[in-house]
Amino acid sequence: MHERHRTSAAGESLSERALAARAASRGARSIVAWSGGADSTYLLERLLRARANGAPLELTAAHVHHGLRGSSADADLETCIARARALGVELEIARLEPPRGAGETWARRARYEALLEIAARRGADAVLTAHHLDDQIETILWQLLRGARPSRARGMRRARRLAPGAATWLVRPLLDRERAELRSWLAERGLAFREDPTNADPELGPRNALRHRVIPALDALAPAGWKQRWARFFASEARASQRGEGALEHALLELLLRGAGLEPTGARCRTLRRKIRAGDTGTLLGTRFGFHIERRGEELRVRTPDAAWAPFVLPCSSTGITEGPLGTLELRELEASARESGPPTPRRPWLVVPRGVAMRWRSADPNERIWPPGAEQPRRLRGLLAGRGCDAAARRRASVLEIEGRAAWVIDVEVDRRWAWSAERSLRSDEVLLEARFEARRSPC
Repeated sequence: MHERHRTSAAGESLSERALAARAASRGARSIVAWSGGADSTYLLERLLRARANGAPLELTAAHVHHGLRGSSADADLETCIARARALGVELEIARLEPPRGAGETWARRARYEALLEIAARRGADAVLTAHHLDDQIETILWQLLRGARPSRARGMRRARRLAPGAATWLVRPLLDRERAELRSWLAERGLAFREDPTNADPELGPRNALRHRVIPALDALAPAGWKQRWARFFASEARASQRGEGALEHALLELLLRGAGLEPTGARCRTLRRKIRAGDTGTLLGTRFGFHIERRGEELRVRTPDAAWAPFVLPCSSTGITEGPLGTLELRELEASARESGPPTPRRPWLVVPRGVAMRWRSADPNERIWPPGAEQPRRLRGLLAGRGCDAAARRRASVLEIEGRAAWVIDVEVDRRWAWSAERSLRSDEVLLEARFEARRSPC
């Protein structure tokens, strides 16, 4: 049975169904970042209970040992190993080797790199973290203290790409819940967790001082619910700013990048904006596939050596024919009897996809990754195409079938193992098996 929860300062406690929906907002396959502390233990325990009650979640826990806190960190790891065994959940462990003088900045960057590597190896859609409302308020206060305008002190986003260009998302399903609610739930059920002693010392960094001195003082002075109102206000200011003066500029930057065959990630937009404002001339951004964004005086333009072809994006349905600039793409659903026609190949793959899923046929991004069957880990597309003998012109013209925002098939080259059918893989009731065919006007390889 689903659990009932008492109310908190944030209103009704987060229901099991709502938490599961947030966790699966970018896909059902998730890595739960688990330190062994109260917040991440709450997230893991509740998601496992939701899965046991029928939520369609594929969960793996991941613990990162930073190598910074000696025996305390070792005890955290041992606790996680023992609890994971008791819960029956798979646990991925990443052990890091800190350089001399490493601190919180290094630990945060290295932690996300380790989680991204685990997610890629597991084929996960998202990494889930237990950042909550108190963390959000700390972030907003710290941004304000560093001089950010209200429109820039937006705090953390509920979801973002784990890294620029990465297929994996970072999702924070608890961002509107208070720390007290999480700890109360654990206490009511007698669930133990680890305490990081460095988090309890207000002298160890500005975030600790905000947590133990400033926020408690605001709690005593401000009306109940002030944290929720602050978070909503600063998020609203950020959205208003983006819709205003920055919206047009951002849209034009995205248009330039897409015109050059590049995914308009935040990092690329910032780089291009900085170069334009600095008055740089010549090539501002380019790729190994030959696209360039150039500036000549006050003129910005996209240049490609193949004037007869330009990047494209075309929506396509799960069955039928799509005509595109490179040829014809055909998708058809395979019935059981049709599977005897012959095994699939990279040029005629069978794809296992959810019913009604959104798909697009688009130009390939050389920096996106695909996981070939039999490979130990995903590969960048530029390396895969070069390894298959594709020349520069063919690499520029490469295209992919995108499913749920991820490249599932490099047309006429290779299929991603996460979508590929195999004899060992059985179809769920909400999945269909599609055969993909491509008839090119000119072969991409």
